[in-house]
Order: sequence, then structure tokens, then C-alpha cells
Amino acid sequence: MMLKIFVLFNIFALLCFADKELNKIPALRSASIPLTNVTAGFVVQVNFGTTDTNDFPMLLSLYSSGTFLVDKCLAFTHYECSEFSCSSPDPATSPINLPYLSANVASANAKVLIDQKYWSTNSALLVRDCTSQTTENFGSGAYGILGMGVDGTHKTNFMNSSLFSIYLEADLSKGELLFGFDSSKAQKTAPNLTLSADNNWFISGVNQLALGSAKINITANLLFDVNSKAIGLPLEIFNSLIASINGNKLMTCETDKTLMPTCQYSGEIQEIPNFIIVIDNQSLSLPAQYFVKSNEGEESSITLYFKAIASSLTEESFVTADYENYIIIDRHVMAYYYTLFDATGKSGNTINLFIADHQDHTLLYIILAVSVIFVGLCFCFVVFVFCCSSNPNQTKTQKLSRQSTKKNQPDLLKPLIENKDSSPNSKKINTTE
Repeated sequence: MMLKIFVLFNIFALLCFADKELNKIPALRSASIPLTNVTAGFVVQVNFGTTDTNDFPMLLSLYSSGTFLVDKCLAFTHYECSEFSCSSPDPATSPINLPYLSANVASANAKVLIDQKYWSTNSALLVRDCTSQTTENFGSGAYGILGMGVDGTHKTNFMNSSLFSIYLEADLSKGELLFGFDSSKAQKTAPNLTLSADNNWFISGVNQLALGSAKINITANLLFDVNSKAIGLPLEIFNSLIASINGNKLMTCETDKTLMPTCQYSGEIQEIPNFIIVIDNQSLSLPAQYFVKSNEGEESSITLYFKAIASSLTEESFVTADYENYIIIDRHVMAYYYTLFDATGKSGNTINLFIADHQDHTLLYIILAVSVIFVGLCFCFVVFVFCCSSNPNQTKTQKLSRQSTKKNQPDLLKPLIENKDSSPNSKKINTTE
């Protein structure tokens, strides 16, 4: 009995362990779309409605609801409306402002499809021309910008649920766009931070930046850009932060560089305090390894993944005037946080940040496989024990029955014993004195 209890207890314990750990195993789903890191940034392969496969890369935009296909703009690949599922473009154009360019767009009712079940639009706009002071290779290799906002009718682009998430590998080599939440991508199922956002995923209420004892109070907005290579800070805020860092002698940073400044720092990178962005009394905290790079071959030299942004600046520091007071959350932050964009709530849109799980779970899978096999063997053993064991009452009855049968059977040795006792040579034992 004790053996049975022991085996059952171990089976229960292993099942509990497996149930807990299986939640970390990514489910196979068609909703997981690869993000490829190319020159232009992270792109999604899409379908223009003329083939069965997704063959056309587009930049992923987390700051726009509109999807834009490019006729002519910067280094984008030319989209020829007549070759794809696209009506004749409207000759009239309308101006739009995005963070890195201003453009004139025309209605073309162009089809763009990511997945048959999750995201599709028939109302992509055609960019006729644009102006920008950003890098000349901006958009290189991409056919346009894929907007993931939910403003107006764009919410219907999400065919299943207006909820998606972004996961990037720690080394930024690749990532995933998931239409849903995958718990295996996060260290915990509860978010570390939940922020309210508008329909284009813009966030207001940023009121402080801090790096150790260097703190500055600000008033700014915030947007996410998976393609930005550095955290963007409005020019005045950037200068104030660098001055505060130098004044607190945390490190010594150059003051004449607005893109990823170099600093002199003699300690270990892991000793640098977290960079903190305070948003409506919530803290978005980033460890040093996600905003600091050690400069190889240069002793005590590091680079900060910060950049000043303004319409008066150029290259990677350029933004249009509408976005000069935005903090740009870059790809490094989005590698640290698995980010869930949720427009399903009745009380408004939210962006939920979970510390990402970048661990290799191969060993976990092996352990779970061995555990499952062990549980199966234990189960078979228990079934065998129970099948072979008899009921105690039934055992007693069977024992009495066997004794009765044995009693009623003839004793074949009895005649032999009697004959021996009656033989002349047998000795009699006198029991009397």
C-alpha cells in the first residue's frame, strides 16, 4: 500500500511540474509571422493579392494606422499598381506626416495581406512623393510601411482579434509578429508595465527620465519604433540628460554629438544603473546592457544608445515637426520587453510590457520528455499492481476454500502409515509407567 501511495504522489508531482512548464513551450500557430532584420529595419513579408505566397517585404510601423505603398520615396522599392491587386489610383493626393517623412498620398484601394486569418487590408494608400532629412537608405528593400494602428476602419484589418505582440531576439537578429499572446516569450504571465495608448499606439504622460542620480523632469509623449537603432529623446531633453549625467559624475559623455554619444566610464557595464522612463507614475526600467555598448579596443570607452531628435537635425536624428516632443522607444527596449498591443479592452487600448524570456528551452523540453515517459511507466506499473492485487475479503474467502478442499481430499499416505504401524517389527511405546 505504501508503494502505491508513493508512486501516485510522484505521478501527481510530475504532472504539476509538467503543467507549469508546458506553458513555456511556444504553441505552433499560423499567427506567428517572422520579422526579418534587413538594412531598412524589421520587415514583414506580405502578399499583394496576386500570389499564394508572401514575397514582398514591408517595414513594420507601430505609429500609424495607415498602410502605405510607395510609388516614389527615398530608397523604398517602387510599387507598380497595375501589376498587383490595386485599382486605378486617385489623381488627387493628400498630405500626411509620419515620424520620419512627409508625403503626398493617393487612394488606390490596394490589397495587402499578412495572413488569411489575422490581418488584411484593401485600402492601402499610394505614396506619390515624399520629403525627409533622414538617411538616404531609409526604406531600402521595402515596398512601403505597414501600419498596425486601429484608428477608425483600420481596426477591421485585424480579422480575428485586434491584439498583437512583438518579440525580438536579444541579439536583434530576428523577431516575431504574433497575433495573440505567447506566454513562452515572457518570463512571467503578468505584465511588468501596462500603459494606456491611443488608436495609433501613442502614449502621453511621460514626466521624468533617470539614470542613477541623474534625473530630469519633463513633459513628453512616447511612441514605439521597432526600427529605431537608438532611444530617441527630444533635443532639449537629450542635452539636459547628458548634462545631468556629466554633472553627477556617473560618466563623462561628449556634449557635441547628438547620435549615440561616446562616454568615458571606468567601471563594469552591469554596474551602470538602469535607465528609467517614468510614465504616469509607472517606471519603464531598462538594464544597462540594453542601452550601453562597450567600444572594443578603447579602454574605458562606451557608447550610449541615445539620440537627440528634432526637425532641425538630419540622418537618424531627423523627425518631422509633429513628432519633436516624442520619446522613441527603440529596438533595444523592445528586445528587453516582449510587447503586447491590445485594442480589445472596453476601457481603451493598452500596451503591456513583459520582460522577455530569451533562454534556450531545449534542455527543458528534454526534461519534460523524460518526465512524460517516466509518468507513463509509473502509470503502467500502478495499473499492473492494482490488476494483480486482490481484494482482502476475497483473498480470505479463497484461502478458506482452499483449506476446505484440502481437508476433503483423501490422504493417500494414510494407508501406508497404518500398515507400518501394524507390522511385526514395529515398536510399541508404553505410555504407562
